[in-house]
Amino acid sequence: MSEWFTVPQISEKTGIPQQTLRRYIASHAHLLRIKKEHKAYQLHKECLDVLARIRELYGNGKNAEEVDKILTSQGVPVTVEVVSETGEQESAELSEVVMDIKKALDEQKEFNKKL
Repeated sequence: MSEWFTVPQISEKTGIPQQTLRRYIASHAHLLRIKKEHKAYQLHKECLDVLARIRELYGNGKNAEEVDKILTSQGVPVTVEVVSETGEQESAELSEVVMDIKKALDEQKEFNKKL
């Protein structure tokens, strides 16, 4: 089973209309693991629970800012767009990106010391 799903597939799995999913992607992409192939978005299976929670919070009358605050306070990781080694653009957890940068910086410091 694939770990990545298209918007129509997620709509079918969650019952959330495609247009609503696209709006969630536009408003809350930083909370979702997304990759874009050509003009189509693909979301990781981990997003299914987050999308359901987003829908629930909007259903309870929350606005986009409140949804973001609630989800981040509940531990939903913030993601950023990165270009993979294959040249594909995809989302990665911010904490992983920071750790990679820290590792590279430590390696550079060690190299500089040796010089």
